[in-house]
Amino acid sequence: MLCGGGLLGVWMINDSANNNNQNSSNQNNNSNNNEANNESEEKEVVFQFFGWDKNVPIGGKIPAPLHVIWDSTQRYCVLTYQDYFCIFLSSVSFSFIGKFPYSIVSGAFYGQTFFFSTPNSIYALFPHKEDSYPLLIASCSKTFTHNDLLSHYKDLSVSFLQCPIGNLTIVGVITNTLWVMDALYNFHSLSIHQPLLQFLMLVQNGNINEAVEFIPMFDSRFHFSLATFMSVRGYGQYVVSFSGLSVWTKFNICSKYNLLENALELIPQLVNSLTQNQSGVSLPYNFDMLASVCVEVGKKASDNNNEATALRAYQSAANLSPAFYPHLIRHLASKGQTQLLQKLKSSLETSPKLQTHALYIEFFLSNEFTEK
Repeated sequence: MLCGGGLLGVWMINDSANNNNQNSSNQNNNSNNNEANNESEEKEVVFQFFGWDKNVPIGGKIPAPLHVIWDSTQRYCVLTYQDYFCIFLSSVSFSFIGKFPYSIVSGAFYGQTFFFSTPNSIYALFPHKEDSYPLLIASCSKTFTHNDLLSHYKDLSVSFLQCPIGNLTIVGVITNTLWVMDALYNFHSLSIHQPLLQFLMLVQNGNINEAVEFIPMFDSRFHFSLATFMSVRGYGQYVVSFSGLSVWTKFNICSKYNLLENALELIPQLVNSLTQNQSGVSLPYNFDMLASVCVEVGKKASDNNNEATALRAYQSAANLSPAFYPHLIRHLASKGQTQLLQKLKSSLETSPKLQTHALYIEFFLSNEFTEK
């Protein structure tokens, strides 16, 4: 059996399993009985993807799925099994995203959001290689707890809808309405025009400008989860739009998700908060802690060959706390920035408290160190 999509899918008999069965039957003295048993024995069926161009196998043989579901862009692929389903990303390569313990009755993509039904509920899933989670949108039960959400998304929930009892087939989405069909071929409409669901779907599809317009509708207690959802998908620069997040939280989100330039842009606000904190209010950071994070930003930028941002990060760390000058000096030395080291040395020599760092630079500039 064959199926189309981004790749050619083929259900096939596992030849290696058949060979093993034949070998075992030949070693058995009761050959007549074994032949009868082998004929009645169910043959193992496996599944294999092939490329359309050269008919080359993609990956290895895997357990045969019940269904194969592709999105319209051929980017995401869902393989369903009796008690679970798996999602794969078909981009430069074909890679595994995740396995989810749900028995799917039916499923369909709308954009890059995967809607699927189970015997009791309907979910929306927002696939991503680092972060995918199902969100319940409809249930035939009168009570429900969001135990299926990841821990840092437990505050994200929608006012789920009541859906008909029984197996439902996902038909599709038309004008913010999810259409499903029951076993008697009756159609039912479920509105998905909820701000949270709309926001998540827009971000998942990359419609960021439209998604940002929804942010003022959400209570500030949701902002961290929403900002994390955006940042994981590469849109962390928009965390500044969340008024419910502190500057320190925004800074950490940007640095965590490699939005390094955005993180450095927030440093003046953090410094301003420290210098104006005359009331003695406890802040979650100090100058040394902020400098330490800047060093980490510098390391990430250097690893990404973003030398301008790396230099800026190390300079920020040294300006925040003189104890971090060695990090800046070692970075400049590792990059062979002799002129910048000389200039920094001259600047440090004018301050008695910083002359030790000037001597450290002299060590790097010495002929003895160069020979070593």
